Amino acid sequence: MLFAKVERKSFDSLPQRIKNTPWVIVLDGTATDASQFSVRARVGATLVTISRVIMNAKAGEYVRNINGNRLDLRTTNLRLQGKRAGDRYSKRHDLALIQETPAE
Repeated sequence: MLFAKVERKSFDSLPQRIKNTPWVIVLDGTATDASQFSVRARVGATLVTISRVIMNAKAGEYVRNINGNRLDLRTTNLRLQGKRAGDRYSKRHDLALIQETPAE
């Protein structure tokens, strides 16, 4: 069994529907090994990335895990990086998506 590491303050600030939804590990689309995954939660028909929600990453921003452990979702381990020419970062704002999607 795997566990994500999240600060209490960050967890408490998550939208209620994310806190009450099971979190899953999803291999990234271009993964070349099992360490390339993200922690996600289902919102409607979409999976949102928990680190993006914690950091409130906007479209075009990338959340980087400083220590390389993608289960370490503490804000001390997460950094936002802006878009650079040629980068393929997320085109969505996950937190806004949660707020726009009707509850089931």
